[in-house]
Amino acid sequence: MQLCYYQILVGRVLLGFFFVAVGILNIIGWDSNINILYANYFPMPELLLGTAIAAEIILGLFVAIGMFHQVAALLLILFTIFVAPIYLDFWNLSGPAMIATLVQFLSDIAVIGGLLMVSGTKHTK
Repeated sequence: MQLCYYQILVGRVLLGFFFVAVGILNIIGWDSNINILYANYFPMPELLLGTAIAAEIILGLFVAIGMFHQVAALLLILFTIFVAPIYLDFWNLSGPAMIATLVQFLSDIAVIGGLLMVSGTKHTK
């Protein structure tokens, strides 16, 4: 069974919106994010965070509107693979915090699956 145009469209919009929303939340939580980057000894954390937020929002919009969505999805996959272990280090936690963080990490794996599907679809009119 082939996916209907509207299923692909809604899925792409929802997935793109996820990254736009997370980018906005990262702006709101700027100080907390900077502290995480400093704690992990990243150079130029302000520039790195600003670039990451811009990438989330811009690439998320590209996925949502179907503009360069295949490339945008692949770049977001790389972004997620890089960022998830930094922010979701469940292996350093225990108890309920470990379980909650592991669930978030597994959700990122599912998002990568969705992005793989988006990267494999052509934009139809």
